[in-house]
Amino acid sequence: RQISLTRFSLTEVQTLLSSLATDYAPSFPDKLFHETEGLPFFVVEYLNALQQSVQMADAAASWEIPRTVRDLLATRLAQVDDTERQLLQTAAAIGHAFEYDLLRLASGRSEDEMVTALERLVARGLFLEQPAAYDFTHAKLRQLTYDEMGLARRRLLHRRIAEALAQPTRRATQTTAVTAEIASHYRQAGLDAEAARYFVLAGNQARALFAHQEALYAYQSALALGAEDAWQWHAACGDMHVRLGSYPAALTSYETAASLAPTDELGQLEHKLGQVYIRQRAWQHAEAQLQLASEQFQADDAWAQLYIDWSYVAFNLKAMAEAEQYARRGQQYAQTPQAEAQCHNILGILARHNGGFEAAISHFKQSVALAEKSALPDTQVAALNNLALAETAVGHTQSAEKHLQTALTLCQTYGDRHREAALHNNLADLYHQLGDEEAAMGALKTAVAIYTEIGGQPGDWRPEIWKLTEW
Repeated sequence: RQISLTRFSLTEVQTLLSSLATDYAPSFPDKLFHETEGLPFFVVEYLNALQQSVQMADAAASWEIPRTVRDLLATRLAQVDDTERQLLQTAAAIGHAFEYDLLRLASGRSEDEMVTALERLVARGLFLEQPAAYDFTHAKLRQLTYDEMGLARRRLLHRRIAEALAQPTRRATQTTAVTAEIASHYRQAGLDAEAARYFVLAGNQARALFAHQEALYAYQSALALGAEDAWQWHAACGDMHVRLGSYPAALTSYETAASLAPTDELGQLEHKLGQVYIRQRAWQHAEAQLQLASEQFQADDAWAQLYIDWSYVAFNLKAMAEAEQYARRGQQYAQTPQAEAQCHNILGILARHNGGFEAAISHFKQSVALAEKSALPDTQVAALNNLALAETAVGHTQSAEKHLQTALTLCQTYGDRHREAALHNNLADLYHQLGDEEAAMGALKTAVAIYTEIGGQPGDWRPEIWKLTEW
């Protein structure tokens, strides 16, 4: 009697393993199920190959395809004709489920050839037809098909796939993931310059979506491939490290950018270095860096932000007269909504610490309005946070909580780990003041977790970052 076995579920794989006398790692069943995709023959053959192996106790190790499984797959692949093999190889190079049009463009086959070959591959059980795409019936088929191709064939197919994905007619669907995929295919095709260009585009797309980790990976990949204007992408990496709270890495990226940049860009890069020191609350270093930046500046529109930051540094160094002077200079140079909003913000900070709460609240509200109107989320977050602190000081706690919650939502959207931690910390202080100890403890635990994450490793610990309350 012939029995057609369906694929095992994870539970069934675990049941099978429980009948063995051999010990195995807790993660072994998941790994076995993932590798075999539940095909009974594969499950048994992998177990036959792995029993009495240290890999059963170390499921993290990579597994080779058992010879019996490889022979079975090779036998099935040997039955295809040239057109079918070309489609299989193209699909293997794509590396995931694929659309009909992408396979046609990358394979170079006519539509009639495609339809006939696809029908045969589905009938042979090599391809699975899905509602909007096709895929291999098992990942090991894809792996074996790819492994058996020569380097020249792989490079040819990766180039064709990249060109097909990059066609103008597909640009409407060219998401960050697709742009990064194009870059990856160009890299595997050995076309480093094209790959670097697309990794830069992917980084810019991810950055616009506040996907900082993805942007960082894309920029670093572009640099590894020798992207042109490398200083720009080192600086972009620095910007992403800042958002993620990785300040030592940010300093390294900005310093590298400064060593490669043209002279007229040095002022901005020195300023960025100063801003990292401000976040670390290393005021002496920040002051020295801002002084150095001022000696390099060649553009008038950069002075407003420089004086705003310089005012904040002077304020924290208790040089109140200088802080006021720098803030007023920043106002004189402010020509954009962002600069105007930041000027109101620093003037509000100075007023609040001088006891002028009404003036401070007025400045912060103007900063919020300018930032909101011009879609400047980071500036809006700063102003909302500082507005909440000023309102708390005069007893407007309900309004303060609302502003902190709004700031936190915005901050989590555009992603700034250090400031997110500070907002949770300020909320914890407010809840404590209101007598809600449970909410206070919850906010405090979240703040501590983030502060610990960005505080550095032992030996490089910077407790100053915990002191951020306003900015």
